Amino acid sequence: MFQKLYKIVMSDVCSLCDAPGLPGLDLCHACHNNLPHNHFCCYQCAAPFGTATNSALICGRCLDKPTGIDHAVVPFLYRPPVDYMIKRLKFSEQMQFSRLLGDLLADAIEVSYFQTDDVRKPIGSDKFPDLVLPVPTHTERLLQRGFNQAEQIANTVADRFQTTCNTGAMVRFASRLPQSTLSAVQRETNIRRSFDVKDPAAVAGMHVAVVDDVYTTGATARAITRKLKSAGAETVSIWAVARTP
Repeated sequence: MFQKLYKIVMSDVCSLCDAPGLPGLDLCHACHNNLPHNHFCCYQCAAPFGTATNSALICGRCLDKPTGIDHAVVPFLYRPPVDYMIKRLKFSEQMQFSRLLGDLLADAIEVSYFQTDDVRKPIGSDKFPDLVLPVPTHTERLLQRGFNQAEQIANTVADRFQTTCNTGAMVRFASRLPQSTLSAVQRETNIRRSFDVKDPAAVAGMHVAVVDDVYTTGATARAITRKLKSAGAETVSIWAVARTP
């Protein structure tokens, strides 16, 4: 509902500089050109390779320790101005960025699934996901923040592709320390038992796309993927706006 109301009231004005936005996007041409794209990255975890290479390649870490993630779409690096937009949404409740970030992510998903015939097209998972599942937040944090930024982004993406956004299939049942304050090792331990599939029937045999704002160490993505596949999900894709280098 928020997304639709916002689209009516604020149409195509750049959320960063207030210049006229590109058609259907709250971002102007100049600001759009400054986005830090994650063009060359691991097919499964979206870790940037650093040099131009085949984006269907899988990084050494994923080869050494398979994560279960089938494919990742993470179009940007967590650098200005993308990091600014995510922080303003997440910590300052500037909700206009939920639509913008969702639109940018949806644009990248559209290219990945529908406009690409080369090696970057999802291998073995080219069927578009049956449902979109935002990374859930614990009740305490939801009460503190008032919203789940992953859900806001996921709603925009689901609306674009007329796909189900299921916010009840998975639950975050333990209040843990914020992932953003922890090291990679601490993140893995903190998150490992934080999720559970509440409705296994909703994901059984399905291709599930998990949506988040930032892919950092991958601890959250790996934990959710394990839970979903244990519950019977056939394929798990990770869709996030930005990747930390």
